[in-house]
Amino acid sequence: MGTSGRTRRFIRGKAIVVMLVLLVVALAACANSSSAPSPTPRPPTIPPVITRIVTPAPTPTPLPPPTPAYDLSSVEGRWYLRADITISSGSLIGELRYSGAADFTVSSDGSAAGTGTFSPAISSPPCDAQVMDSAPLVFAVQSTAFAQGDALGVDLLLVPVDPGEAEHYRLICPNHADVRDIQQPILWPALAALPAQDAGGAALDGLHWRLVLVTGQSHVFSADLAAATGGALDGTLTIELRAGRG
Repeated sequence: MGTSGRTRRFIRGKAIVVMLVLLVVALAACANSSSAPSPTPRPPTIPPVITRIVTPAPTPTPLPPPTPAYDLSSVEGRWYLRADITISSGSLIGELRYSGAADFTVSSDGSAAGTGTFSPAISSPPCDAQVMDSAPLVFAVQSTAFAQGDALGVDLLLVPVDPGEAEHYRLICPNHADVRDIQQPILWPALAALPAQDAGGAALDGLHWRLVLVTGQSHVFSADLAAATGGALDGTLTIELRAGRG
């Protein structure tokens, strides 16, 4: 009885040892068979963002106009300019007349600015001549003052609102058998083509007019439009200019 008990304990101990050995071998096999963990990928390298702050250049402050070297007090303030323009002996129209008026103000710094208009009228005997568009031709006046001896004046630049504005006239001739519609720019091309002329107290060159500011004084200019415009227009253009206080 004692010997068989020891035998059973011996066998049981051996069995436990064998089971432990098998367990260790199985665990080792599992460890070897399991794949090694994949390495963690490195995050992508993001290049640094460089922000460049550009300071805008300061806005230049416009310089005030230079103070004239002469006294403008006698011509400062509001003036008007009257310009009576006639185009006569043309091949299309017997006579076109434009009544022009401009108001401008002379400042103490010698600058001057204003606006003006030309209103057309037409006559072409024996035809019945009509102005089909009664809207005046509008322009702006830009100017600077000048001294000429003891006299003071202004260099005027006429700036048409629409240099290509078409004028519209209709001629109904005897017995109404001949009706002519004329639609084309006339005044602005005619004035722009004027050759330089000097009449002493006034001068002009195209749309640049130079005028001594003396109330009531008038100046007359004329030009052959066929020669001035290269044949685009014809007839004789006459201008009478007068300045006065507003």
